[in-house]
Amino acid sequence: MMKMLENILSIEPSLMVMAQRHDQATKRLLDLLDNITSTIPTFEHNGDNIALRGQPLKPIHFEGITCTWYLVASLESQKARKIFFCNQVVRYWN
Repeated sequence: MMKMLENILSIEPSLMVMAQRHDQATKRLLDLLDNITSTIPTFEHNGDNIALRGQPLKPIHFEGITCTWYLVASLESQKARKIFFCNQVVRYWN
């Protein structure tokens, strides 16, 4: 499913805008991603043009979330490894 989504994301942006206006296509793609992470909370995928990670949140102190995509070079391989990391911003004061 994620490979298909990666292929869809490589479509020309103007075509995606038309598809959104005509049939809510991009919203349905976002709903698909939401469904994946709701069904499998620990889901993680690092692709060429998309990274997705299920991140359980603590709503009591939730202030926001910050995500970073790192490229880690490897001496054994010519290809850099991608690491997607998210951190919850927590507020402890009133």
